[in-house]
Amino acid sequence: MTDIEALKAITTESIDLENVPVEEVFQHLKCTKEGLTSKEVQERLTLFGYNKLEEKKESKILKFLGFMWNPLSWVMEAAALMAIGLAHGGGKPPDYHDFVGIVVLLLINSTISFVEENNAGNAAAALMAQLAPKAKVLTSIGNFCICTIAVGMAIEIVVIYGLQKRAYRVGIDNLLVLLIGGIPIAMPTVLSVTMAIGAHRLSQQGAITKRMTAIEEMAGMDVLCSDKTGTLTLNKLSVDKNLIEIFKKGIDKDMAVLMAARAARLENQDAIDTAIARAGIKELHFLPFSPANRRTALTYLDGEGKMHRVSKGAPEEILDMAHNMLEIKEKVHGKIDKFAERGLRSLGLAYQQVPDGDVKGDGGPWDFVALLPLFDPPRHDSAQTIERALHLGVSVKMITGDQLAIAKETGRRLGMGTNMYPSSSLLSDNHTETISIDELIEDADGFAGVFPGNYTTFVTISPAVSDTSGLGIFGFG
Repeated sequence: MTDIEALKAITTESIDLENVPVEEVFQHLKCTKEGLTSKEVQERLTLFGYNKLEEKKESKILKFLGFMWNPLSWVMEAAALMAIGLAHGGGKPPDYHDFVGIVVLLLINSTISFVEENNAGNAAAALMAQLAPKAKVLTSIGNFCICTIAVGMAIEIVVIYGLQKRAYRVGIDNLLVLLIGGIPIAMPTVLSVTMAIGAHRLSQQGAITKRMTAIEEMAGMDVLCSDKTGTLTLNKLSVDKNLIEIFKKGIDKDMAVLMAARAARLENQDAIDTAIARAGIKELHFLPFSPANRRTALTYLDGEGKMHRVSKGAPEEILDMAHNMLEIKEKVHGKIDKFAERGLRSLGLAYQQVPDGDVKGDGGPWDFVALLPLFDPPRHDSAQTIERALHLGVSVKMITGDQLAIAKETGRRLGMGTNMYPSSSLLSDNHTETISIDELIEDADGFAGVFPGNYTTFVTISPAVSDTSGLGIFGFG
């Protein structure tokens, strides 16, 4: 099999290249640290294409004509056709002046709307690779307006022709007056200019508006679902060494921190951190983190040539590996709960010897070494932003994968409430029967223990929230 054929095979395999060692990445991609030749570059471009999102090109002409295809424009177009097609009789020619005036006004409105939205689209072009919105917005106010006008026109036709017996041309002129005067013709232009000004002010605050209608949608939002880590918090974890809980004799807190540092990817560290983490040992194999095992592991040789393995990750995963799990399970869970009550996440640490010298072998029994408390401080402006949102009538709800106690403590610190529920209250079939899902979502300040793949489920599971309320999603992905 040639290298190109092997690359084709990779496109059909579920290989997470981000979470495998660098050497294995080069093996999978059939390349080296020296890079690719010009020929290899062309072959890979032919196979994979450019590393960019496919953008759906929209014709400028069709986009411009689209501003003439809406309920308000339909009324103007109907009036123009009436002026040229029906407004004759009584010895008078068709009303060309009204026809030209209506068409010119329609073109002016469409041109202004097109220019303003095109400018907003150009401002967002720099971030096109990060934004991929695709949505349909349905409104009904235009239908209501047209329905009202149609009823009025029907009444006028009955009165003018049936009761008052007026001339045909006079009736047509009155119908034109109703069509043009009965609708806010300049409303689309006014709205476009208003939203363009809003988009400009948002750009001054560092926000890019890709669709001007997004401003209107955001103004109608009354529920905001936000991720916690990296959105409400800084996602800059720190370890309080004084709170580290040791479970293995002969290991102190400093050694526990060093062992945890060893079970880290070197590519993410600077030269000094790398030298400290690998001082006195030789790395043999590194197991990267993955959602399946939720831990990392390092197999290494010490200065005496003995093989060891250290692993850190989710406490539940680390605890399950420990040979004395049943003996320490209650104590570990109790400490995790105490950390969570203070808003601290927990990191488990385990160690084993590998006496058989097999780098990828099972090794000896795992020892649960320590629990490390991790603190992720809130952003400096999170509490103020949430307070402003609540003042504006927007309900802010936290959706996080962390423990329930951590979610409650974070909600307390940010002033968004502590009425949090576990994810099972919505996703499982055993949620409480005393309250409906709609009431539960409305009442909750957030949900904890949510897996990333279920985030969108939480913002769409309730028809009462997703259909009749404005809904915003912030910070996911």
